[in-house]
Amino acid sequence: MTYDSKTRTITLGSNSNETDTLVDLGSHFVHNLRYFAAQPNVPNRILSDWRTIETWLGCAGRELNQADNAKIGEAFRSYFAKGVPPSVELGTAFQYFSKRVKHRNVAVVPVPPQVEAVFNRMLATDGEILARKALEPKPAPAPIGKVTHYANSKRMCCCSIKLVSGERVFISIAAAPTPSVKIMKMGLLGIFPVQTIWEYNPTMAGGYDAYLRKMMLMFQDPLATEPKHPLDILRDRLLPCKSISEVRDSLLNAERSASGW
Repeated sequence: MTYDSKTRTITLGSNSNETDTLVDLGSHFVHNLRYFAAQPNVPNRILSDWRTIETWLGCAGRELNQADNAKIGEAFRSYFAKGVPPSVELGTAFQYFSKRVKHRNVAVVPVPPQVEAVFNRMLATDGEILARKALEPKPAPAPIGKVTHYANSKRMCCCSIKLVSGERVFISIAAAPTPSVKIMKMGLLGIFPVQTIWEYNPTMAGGYDAYLRKMMLMFQDPLATEPKHPLDILRDRLLPCKSISEVRDSLLNAERSASGW
């Protein structure tokens, strides 16, 4: 198999096989992309796709050479070898070529996701790509903990959570006489706090004003249209945590970020 970039033709040799076809087809498509990107009033999508390929090859300001063609060909063949088509209509073709590449034990190379995306757009329209992705099985949602008790009133502000691991934590927010936030591990059948996992108060923050400011930095979403109560923010932050160690890490990271450590 040989590809002539000047005439944009592929010549089949007596020893050519299906996987060789992919190598030269890849070069053909990329040379065409380069040609169209050089035309006046080119659509931004084509120009952007060529910039991606140009950066990947490192060929800015020069013609494509044999090393470039070899890199393109190997990547295009490896792209087909994954067997993931950009459109439903190309599913059969991708399955066929994927099997042939594996049958011939041809080496595959890693292809950057952004380059794969360009290959997808070479072979399918945006609508076809979206239609195929819509058929992909959706990943199962990650398991989260469960709120077992919640109270938010003038007399009490607390929440109990059973984590995915089965461990239980207790969130306690006090306003008086001393403002503080405590996250505690629950023991004795999940009824009583037995250990403080994390605590924050004005003394630790460097004063009451600093406490309020750092609590905002730790837990308030700056893009939120309406502020949430600190108890609700902490509840939502801890529910995805799978274990007490993950709870501790999440809170310590938030504290470090707010303190500029």
